[in-house]
Amino acid sequence: MGPLGTVHAPSSRQLDLRDAAAIHQAVRQLRPAFVVNCAGYTDVDGAEDKPQAADALNHRAVATLAQACDAAGATLVHFSTDFVFDGAAGRPYTEADEARPLGVYGQTKLAGERAVLASPGAHLVLRVSWLHGPGGRNFFSQVGQWLQEERELSVVADQVSVPNRVEAIAAGLATLLQRAAAAEPGWLAARRGLYHFSAAQAMSRFEFAQREAQRLGAAARARLVPVSAQAFAGRAPRPMASVLDSSRLQAVFEIEIGL
Repeated sequence: MGPLGTVHAPSSRQLDLRDAAAIHQAVRQLRPAFVVNCAGYTDVDGAEDKPQAADALNHRAVATLAQACDAAGATLVHFSTDFVFDGAAGRPYTEADEARPLGVYGQTKLAGERAVLASPGAHLVLRVSWLHGPGGRNFFSQVGQWLQEERELSVVADQVSVPNRVEAIAAGLATLLQRAAAAEPGWLAARRGLYHFSAAQAMSRFEFAQREAQRLGAAARARLVPVSAQAFAGRAPRPMASVLDSSRLQAVFEIEIGL
């Protein structure tokens, strides 16, 4: 039992989001006030080879969740990504900017966003960037370990966004939901829509590694070498600059995501 009530977090084995009937049944049985969808097909390169698998989780499952939540009167909070942008704006992106995803991952995430935003019920679509935290298997979660190895560590220096800690995102979400739970009926529904849910400190992966090296002090033994994103070009194209402007979140909800 948490501050907002009982939290149900079924695993993929307990609830297969590719099964529309199972989604509807779960929402009917649990009768939640909020459904927070953090699931998705996140293998950016893999999505290029398996577009149907990516679409099943990032789009079709999300559309079903929106339908199930509408039917049950639940508020759907869906997390999306900075990869819906092409990274060519030359400035931080706002919610009003046109989405132009470069690859299948971003395209399927955008389709999921649109399915939620088209639903008649209460909903929030929250875009985040460069998410990292304990147990993660991406650059931001693992670079601290790599820095402690005596090696040359090549890190991309020309790709810029905002690293977001899962703890900070969770704290911001908890604050939002607590306010919604304490507010008058319809408070959140009146504020439904799309928000950028990100901290404000933009940096490259190289700058992030430098910051981690400074934090580690003497424990950091690797030699950092800045390289171009082309050195690590994968199957899928990535946006070169995908900083998210969270001014709307601060103005509407008075929430600022911490570093």
